[in-house]
Amino acid sequence: MKYLINPLKRLFDFKGRANRKEFWLFMCWYIALMLAAWFIVMFLCMIIGTMLYSDPGSQEGVGWIGAIICIVGSYLGALLLPLSLRTRRLHDIGMSGWWQLLLLVPYLGGLALFICMLLPGTEGENRFGEQPR
Repeated sequence: MKYLINPLKRLFDFKGRANRKEFWLFMCWYIALMLAAWFIVMFLCMIIGTMLYSDPGSQEGVGWIGAIICIVGSYLGALLLPLSLRTRRLHDIGMSGWWQLLLLVPYLGGLALFICMLLPGTEGENRFGEQPR
């Protein structure tokens, strides 16, 4: 449970290191939470659309509004919420947190950062601190 709570406690802490276990357990929890939020928003939009409008075209419009809310919200959340955790994970492999700017490169940047998150951390102490337990 500490692997789920600790990243939230250190939401604005960009110093130190985070191991693979902490990173991937939090990301799995985060993705599950995001999918649940998508389901709730889309379900509410479906209910609101059927309650407010009788024609299918208007109901579909409300559905699209819900989809846009989900897409924009999850995109911003995926970039901002795990920002400090990704920084600490990059520190664990000996890289600067600025490498997250690779996310600005479509497709290849995200793939390169994903591969970086899979790499094992450096043994012992590095320039960003002691090895996390």
